[in-house]
Amino acid sequence: RDLAQAISLKCEPQREVHGRTHLQNSLRPWLARPRAARWDRPVAMAPAKSYVIWVAVACIHVALAVRHVDTEEAPRRGNDFSGAVKVFDKRFGLEQDLGFYMWQTNCTVSKPYRERVGRGDVGADELRCGLGAQGGIRSGWRLPKASPARLAKIGEVRKSLPMTFIRTKSFVGFRSRLPYRPPAVAPLVAASKRTNISDLDFFIGGSALYALATGHLDRSSYTVQRWRNMVMIQQTSDYLIHLLNKNFQFERLLTGRSPNKLDGSKTHVEHLQVLRIGKFKVLIAAGVSCVDALDGSGRLVELKASTKPDWTKTTFRMISSGSGRLLFGNTTRYAKLIGIDAYSLDQVFGMISKDDRRLLTSNITASLNTIRQLVGNKNIPFELGKWNKKGSPTLLPLDRNNSLLPGVTLVRKLFANNSK
Repeated sequence: RDLAQAISLKCEPQREVHGRTHLQNSLRPWLARPRAARWDRPVAMAPAKSYVIWVAVACIHVALAVRHVDTEEAPRRGNDFSGAVKVFDKRFGLEQDLGFYMWQTNCTVSKPYRERVGRGDVGADELRCGLGAQGGIRSGWRLPKASPARLAKIGEVRKSLPMTFIRTKSFVGFRSRLPYRPPAVAPLVAASKRTNISDLDFFIGGSALYALATGHLDRSSYTVQRWRNMVMIQQTSDYLIHLLNKNFQFERLLTGRSPNKLDGSKTHVEHLQVLRIGKFKVLIAAGVSCVDALDGSGRLVELKASTKPDWTKTTFRMISSGSGRLLFGNTTRYAKLIGIDAYSLDQVFGMISKDDRRLLTSNITASLNTIRQLVGNKNIPFELGKWNKKGSPTLLPLDRNNSLLPGVTLVRKLFANNSK
């Protein structure tokens, strides 16, 4: 019994008590006995059985410790996105994984951004260069294969911890606009090569899912527009991409690059997938160029560094990008990376109560239904307004120049062959 109690303490922190650790103090009664009497036991128990019991206790503790390490280092292979997304809510489901497409950020733009009137203001040559397309537009562009960066060996990265990221008040980066940000029509062109987009009810960007679930726009503006049978919801406000932000440094570190080296990638990779949310088929395009990476098992991995995780926002970010695993970098307020924690997708879902998950899903389906009713058959763009007191989104009409799509002639040529 004394030995079993001592073994149970082997994984606990060893405190000093009177110059000895707790483990040493626990062993004292057993070691104080004569050697021949250490295995004394009641008459009803044989020495062999006593020996088997404490060996079994030791093996159980070792097995639990190994299982903990395996869970932290390599979540279960069965926690893939297609199966785990249903854990969040039964109204979620993966209809089709359309793979990745690439947007090249080193193309020459035809006119300054300040002269553009909306995200749809893009020419055929700019679109062709950005997508890296080959072939004629009437016969159908052929797009190159694309994949996100590979995940580095986490064990090797952990050996270099703790480490401090660069902190600077000066801005080093660019704005999320052409040519660094793909126009709204780019993922539609890529998706049209792999599925029949006429069957889709919605097309949304990666950040829109969180906005629909919580009603928080986070000082971002979204444009809503109907095209064919589909309603598009896309973020149109600019935001700063600070390359020395600790998140970007963490992502470079975990994809095998130097966190301090600004080697700006010339490509932006997005993941395309069709989700079933309630009764709607929703096409989602979410960037994975620096946020996600493919690990050895072929799963997308979400990379995030912060002092405290926002589990709701992280959850919808992972759903949007199709990530099945989260690597979270624990940082101090002074940008010091002190550890890396691994979570599977269902573990991230578990951070939100089942009732809250049900409520968030209901908010999404209700918001989508309201937006579709408000848009009706109008083809003009709208701005997604604040949620009213009833908890429903509002729409504000915009000028047609703020369209998410380019000119009618170019759109007709781009999607003339989409009968798949």
